[in-house]
Amino acid sequence: MKKSSVFLFLFAFNLASAFGPDNLNTTRIGVWPYGPSYVVALHNDNIFLSHGRSIQIYEYANPEQPQLLGEVFLDDMIMTMAFDNDKAFVAGYTGFYILNISNIAQPSIISSFDIESRANAICLSSGYVYLALDDTGILILDISDLQNPTMAAFYPTNQVNYDMVIQNNVAWVVSGYSGLTAYDLSNPLSPVPFFTYNESGSMQGVAITDSLLYTTNSFSGIMVFDISSLPQVELLSSTPTFIAGSYLDIQGNLLAVSMLHQGFCLYDISESAAPDSLGWFYADWANRNTVLNDGLAFHCNLFDFYIVDISNPQQMNLKANIELSDISQYVHYWENHLFIDATSGSIMTVDVTDPEQAVKVAQIDGGDGHHTIHVNDDWLFTNNYHWLKVYDVSYPSEPVYLNTLEATTTITSVLKQNQLLFVSDYDSLQVFNISDIYNPVLLGVYPFAGIKEMTAKDQYLYCVKNSGFIIIDFSDPTNLNLLSSTENMTTTSMAVKDTLAYVVSSNYSSIAEHSLKVFNIKNPDSVFLVTSRDQGRQFENVVLDGDYLYVFETSVGLQIYDTQEIYTVLCGFYSINRFIVKIAVANGISYLPVFAGIDIVQNDLITSAENIFIERSERLNLFPNPANSQINFELEADNHTGIFTYEIVQINGAGNKSGKLTAGQRQISLDGLPAGVYVLQILKSGEKYKSGLFVRQ
Repeated sequence: MKKSSVFLFLFAFNLASAFGPDNLNTTRIGVWPYGPSYVVALHNDNIFLSHGRSIQIYEYANPEQPQLLGEVFLDDMIMTMAFDNDKAFVAGYTGFYILNISNIAQPSIISSFDIESRANAICLSSGYVYLALDDTGILILDISDLQNPTMAAFYPTNQVNYDMVIQNNVAWVVSGYSGLTAYDLSNPLSPVPFFTYNESGSMQGVAITDSLLYTTNSFSGIMVFDISSLPQVELLSSTPTFIAGSYLDIQGNLLAVSMLHQGFCLYDISESAAPDSLGWFYADWANRNTVLNDGLAFHCNLFDFYIVDISNPQQMNLKANIELSDISQYVHYWENHLFIDATSGSIMTVDVTDPEQAVKVAQIDGGDGHHTIHVNDDWLFTNNYHWLKVYDVSYPSEPVYLNTLEATTTITSVLKQNQLLFVSDYDSLQVFNISDIYNPVLLGVYPFAGIKEMTAKDQYLYCVKNSGFIIIDFSDPTNLNLLSSTENMTTTSMAVKDTLAYVVSSNYSSIAEHSLKVFNIKNPDSVFLVTSRDQGRQFENVVLDGDYLYVFETSVGLQIYDTQEIYTVLCGFYSINRFIVKIAVANGISYLPVFAGIDIVQNDLITSAENIFIERSERLNLFPNPANSQINFELEADNHTGIFTYEIVQINGAGNKSGKLTAGQRQISLDGLPAGVYVLQILKSGEKYKSGLFVRQ
């Protein structure tokens, strides 16, 4: 039996069970799970720290050398935590999780529950879990069965809920510009609002001690409320702060206020209505929360974790600093290693020889500023605005600094081709001879400004600009020659294969007609458009690997196209609801920077012959793809005898449609089909003839 004859059955089963309903012919085979930190918490004298998609547990008997005791990986960014004996209750961007922490060395996941909005705060009360969701409301979960948490109730607030604390059957929620709201939880499943306080400024954090409630306001600073006579609430004072505060923690007479961008401050609240500033611990980046315990403060921002001695608040002493991985934006692949450029300027080197066990081997501080990195011939190039540093990474775990070059303005892209180095900035394109990297020779400066990507093939340089792409002859590097310029496109990326150039762009009707264009570049001085398609809405990056084109679409995912013919055919998909700047692909494996770390994804079409569901000769070309109201297809069958029919099947079985094709019909309405991923099967006289994959938006 031919593979195509069992296509629909195998396809539906394999994708729904192995890849999930959104993924096609792709498998995630590994992750680099580390990224920014969003919360630090204390429980049973241990530190619980979110670190990308992991929760790390540290022991701090020696604060100067905290010891990692255990770690658990979650496919989520954890935003908030709560504890009950040997159970941890955590929630993040997409899920709620119950962890067994009875064995700190091997914490494990007991169960999980999908949530539709990011959880910013979590509280336990009356046997229920209360989650303050970012922009929807308060989700109440029944956890009486730890193996199967269920939704008990949902209270819509229609506001951004930043923080929450529950005391004496009252939930206090701060909701950004919507202020402070108190909910009566006498009936745990039916919150009843009975108090609201709102004024100009954003409220971020809330904490309670005895009968006093403390909250932060971006305009008023620290606000203190008397809540001893509910339902009456009295504002006692407002204490201005130099920097807007966010999350709060109280221990004894100490109040810790995490500042949005400047570390944390300590206040004396022995005079409860008049917090008195004691000291300030400065830290860069967006700061998250601070917790206090026995003369120590534990503080995390997105990229660092600190342990600080606060026994003398006027002279706080840093005990330990653990540098965390931060938000990945660019990924470059070279010789079984990833070079990851992050938003903070750090460049990490990760060994992916075994994609299922990625290991960090080095990190370079690139400094604050605009970064564009490039790796080739065991050299790493990274810029800080107009300064370009060069490293030898022939031993990736031991990068060696070689030299620094200078451009005129901020560098936008770099390409090393043999002994030539092309450096583009906002003003020009510079060409260097770097046969001696310690004494580079400037060969020329050319008026090709703002190049975003460069690819070299033979003697030609293919360059992407915001408005299109250009081809430059560099056979004489001292006299570059512009051969062609294709403008009037919102070009974001391009890939070159043989005599074709695949160009992707943003597809908005006001600025562009198509998002995927194929140009014939056989004669670089006479380029012409071969075909173009409305494939996606916001394509950011394209990479060619063998016969497959890998394109990332913002907030949608990775799309894989077969380039065996001029008309590309969608044949694979991997869903990521994130913004990605640059991906890397090598040997059928894609490296995709997500908000926390890297997803390592295998193209099953080429890595395992058993997973080729539609052979090339039997593939149906469908467009536009993704589609809205209708799907078009190409079928050269007018001269063939037989009756042609079609079947449309959603891969998870939720939607289907069938019918007869009239003579010459090349369009099918998608009315009645929900959004999802589908297989369109054309049958000739009842036998399977051609198949294609498409996405309905």
